[in-house]
Amino acid sequence: MNRILILLLCLALLTGCHADPQTPSSPETEPSISQEQPGVPLLDGGKALGESGNLFYIPNSHVESMACPEIRLYGNGLLMYEHTVDGLLQMKRISLEDGCLLAEASFSVTPSAEVQVGNGLIGLCDSGSGQVLILNESLEVETTYAVSLEGESWYLDRELQTLYVFVYEKGLLACDLAAGQTRWLLDNAAFVQPLGTGNDYILFSYTDRADQRTYRRCLNLSTATLETLPLDGEVHSGIRSGEQWLLRKDIASGDYVLVNQEEAVIFTQPEGLVELISGRRQLLITDGSYRELSLYDLEGNFLSRCTLPETEHASVGTDLVWSGYWQGYFFRDTYDNTAHLMFWDIDTAQEGENLPVTSLDAVQAPESVVEKELYQQAADLSQRFGVDIRIAEQCALDYSHYQADVLLDPYQIRYALNVLELAFSSYPEGFLSQLPFDTMEQIRIELVDNLRGKEGMDTHPIDIGGFAQENFDHYLIVFNSLSLDTQTVYHELSHVIDKHLEWDASLRPQALFSEEAWLALQPEGFRYAGSYTDMPDSIRAYEDSGYFISSYAMTFPTEDRATLMSVIMSDKTVPEENPGMAEKMRYYAACIRDCFDTEGWPESTLWEYTK
Repeated sequence: MNRILILLLCLALLTGCHADPQTPSSPETEPSISQEQPGVPLLDGGKALGESGNLFYIPNSHVESMACPEIRLYGNGLLMYEHTVDGLLQMKRISLEDGCLLAEASFSVTPSAEVQVGNGLIGLCDSGSGQVLILNESLEVETTYAVSLEGESWYLDRELQTLYVFVYEKGLLACDLAAGQTRWLLDNAAFVQPLGTGNDYILFSYTDRADQRTYRRCLNLSTATLETLPLDGEVHSGIRSGEQWLLRKDIASGDYVLVNQEEAVIFTQPEGLVELISGRRQLLITDGSYRELSLYDLEGNFLSRCTLPETEHASVGTDLVWSGYWQGYFFRDTYDNTAHLMFWDIDTAQEGENLPVTSLDAVQAPESVVEKELYQQAADLSQRFGVDIRIAEQCALDYSHYQADVLLDPYQIRYALNVLELAFSSYPEGFLSQLPFDTMEQIRIELVDNLRGKEGMDTHPIDIGGFAQENFDHYLIVFNSLSLDTQTVYHELSHVIDKHLEWDASLRPQALFSEEAWLALQPEGFRYAGSYTDMPDSIRAYEDSGYFISSYAMTFPTEDRATLMSVIMSDKTVPEENPGMAEKMRYYAACIRDCFDTEGWPESTLWEYTK
């Protein structure tokens, strides 16, 4: 029976989409053509806004009959569309020459329906109803494709012949609409989701179920190929247009990298929006209010700026539409629940500063401030154990919840490096290199002085030996070197192990680890405090129950496991005296064996000694 079901599933996949050109879906309303007041130039009625002389409001009843439409260039006109409150997708085409209505239609679709402008035709992808509509310039349906594929994110190529489907829990499909054939471009994946779109390219992320690592790739819609990004390390989102890439490197700092052919520059824009204008080799940057729009070329040279008037409840559309006919940009501004057409004349001279960009190749590491031998010792340990150890000026010092001073004492640095070597040697060979998961490429360790919590943060108030946190492309562990010992190293590495176990459990339904199973091992009635600074008396009552190393272990489940792990790896006698701790440790050790590749491990690791 299982084989039959699998066969049927495969057949369904191969025939997951098909065309039915003889029975096109009809729009909710018939397309209409208007030639009202032809011949009057579109910009003749424009009203200048502000003092710059380059921004104009273009009155147009067809635009203003809509609330907040998207605007695209299509043929000799502007294509506008929006989902209405009554569940319809309203579409209009207006002439770029005189602003008259060229066509309009409304379609009964689901909220997931998306519009794409192709080469000569318009694609309407409705994953909610399982259909793709191909429209002509009159907004009439020429072909309807019925598509029986899961996945909400649908994209068409420029020819509107191939449908690409991002299936969140599985991978990426390509469907030949006319032939009805479907194939996997990417499978055995999880958490598949687009991160940015630009003309013929979709930037997306996915997790490979085989190695449980998360990758960024770019789908070329024209060639149906997956391309790697031109930047290693941290990339949160981005867009590609031709050979140009705009990649957001760091959300917190607002760092962006602009890759133009083989040259890459970095700049910072902590607020507002940064967009790569497809086909124009230009950057659009807004301020935090989205009312000031600035334009730059790809070398960061200032081109133009316009400022929208302050309007309550305004929403500006930042998808600029270039008009070669008028040599400027059209975009939409919405206020009072009414769309308004704007024109930005970029040829009108404006004063402005260039965008401060820095070549990535020119970004230099800080000068060394301690003995060369210490850097070499850190590098050798990093290579040996598969981690990234940083010292002195290499450390960040300012963290999300903590801050620290730079450690410059050579004797203390050497001592801390020796402690790390001793602690790392306690784990099975190659274990530390297995710890990275998701987007992480490495474990980064920083040795600092005077580590302390920031004011107002819920951190342990005294004796901070270290902390661990996820930082997108690396897992950061910071140690207070003056109080460093192997037990502290075991403790913080346990936090990384915890996160890896959680990630593994999210991808493998059969994974042994779960927080529910861990909670079932606690004494009856116990619940963790959920805070480092607030410990209710009801929780302190369990301090001598034989289940917890200390009151600190009762703050969070991960601190319980980390505290237990660190003590057991340092002193094997604890489980013998406390059966409750021993049971929890046996479960934790079994979870680690279940998750990691144990080839070459000893029969019993240091943390697996329990009775």
